[in-house]
Amino acid sequence: MSEFFMTYPGFSFLGFVVLCYSLTRPFRYWALVEKRKIRSIDIQAQGWPKPPYDADGDLIKEDK
Repeated sequence: MSEFFMTYPGFSFLGFVVLCYSLTRPFRYWALVEKRKIRSIDIQAQGWPKPPYDADGDLIKEDK
C-alpha cells in the first residue's frame, strides 16, 4: 500500500482530503442542527427582534 502512495502522490492527497471530509461532515451537520435549536429557543424566549434588525440580531442595511 505504501508503494501506491509513493507512486501516486496526487491520488494519495485526494484520498486524504476525501477521508478528512467524510470524518468531519457528521460533526458539521450536528453543529448546524444545534445552532438552529438554540436560535429557535432564543426567538421563543425573547421574541423576534424589532426592525431594523434581522432574526440573528444583525443590522439590516438597505440597498440604495
